[in-house]
Amino acid sequence: MCDEDVRSLWCWPYRWWFVLVVMGYAVVLCVLRYAGIFGQQWLNATTAYFVLANLIVLWWYADATWRQLQLNQKDYIERNKPVVFTDRLDHPDLAGNYHYVIRNVGGGFAVNVYYYAVEVISPISIGALAAGAERPLPSALDQKLRDGGSGLRHLIVAEAPYSRTTQWTPTLNLRTQTGGDHGGQVMHQTAKVKAEPPRFQHQNLQDYMQANAQGFREQIKAFREDDMSVRLLDNGR
Repeated sequence: MCDEDVRSLWCWPYRWWFVLVVMGYAVVLCVLRYAGIFGQQWLNATTAYFVLANLIVLWWYADATWRQLQLNQKDYIERNKPVVFTDRLDHPDLAGNYHYVIRNVGGGFAVNVYYYAVEVISPISIGALAAGAERPLPSALDQKLRDGGSGLRHLIVAEAPYSRTTQWTPTLNLRTQTGGDHGGQVMHQTAKVKAEPPRFQHQNLQDYMQANAQGFREQIKAFREDDMSVRLLDNGR
């Protein structure tokens, strides 16, 4: 049997546990022999040893199962989270013709999307957005970004069903300078949250922003075009 066949056996990952059990039992036998224990007492000690070994295995299995469930839950939450940001959509057939959209690159739908200016005070509702979808910004916001030639920072907060995933997901967005290296494109960054929304409980937007608005305000004001540490989100281009 070759090495690959041996490594594919179900018992291969547990080989050190088997070695440990055998070595442990060898120590028990030596102790019993040294103590002069034979017959029924030897049988009782052997039974107790293997019961203890099985209990350790059961504990390990329960712990591994719990950890896997935690990872599965985290993965489920991430897969169903909407990640929404603004982006510029250029029209290749006409130079200089473009408009701004909101785009959801997350795996879950957003029941509500809110736009906050750099002051992070009053939200503007943009509507719902399906997973993987995009839609034009309302005309007033689109015009605001088109006119923001010197750069415009803003915050997007997406709301998801709280029974499926994290209810609120914020992103930082920077409409770059028209005359700069990025030519009016939008740069994005994940916002750091000070107070996470509760799991499986509804939280209204006012309470969420009351706990996090100051932190968002500081992050968005520190968001710069020339910040080389910025983490750009993949917008599918």
